Amino acid sequence: MFGNIPDDLIRWRCTLCPATFTQPGATIDQKEKHLSYLGFTIKIQDTEIDLSDWVNEVKWCGSYEPSVKEIFLLWSCESGESYFHCLDDIQVELVTDMGDTIKRGLNA
Repeated sequence: MFGNIPDDLIRWRCTLCPATFTQPGATIDQKEKHLSYLGFTIKIQDTEIDLSDWVNEVKWCGSYEPSVKEIFLLWSCESGESYFHCLDDIQVELVTDMGDTIKRGLNA
C-alpha cells in the first residue's frame, strides 16, 4: 500500500492480532518480549480507558522498548478508536514491572 519505505526511516514494523512491535533489522535470535507495564490507563478529560489487559499481551523485539505514545497509537489502530486530535491532552498512569506508579502526559 505505501510502497517500499527504507528501513532506516522506520522505527517499528507493527502487526495486529496479536499486537507486536518489531524493530527493522532485529535478528531472529532476539526474542520477543512483553512490555514492562503491569498497568496502563489512559485518561482523556473525564474518560478513563484501562488498557492493562491489552498491554499485557503486546510483544516487542528490538534493542529498545516502544514508547508509551507508540503503544497507545498501536492500540488506537487496533481498536479503531481515534484520539489523534487530543494527544497533547492525554494523561497516562503506568504501573511498572517493579510496582511503581507513574503519572505523566502521553507526549512526555
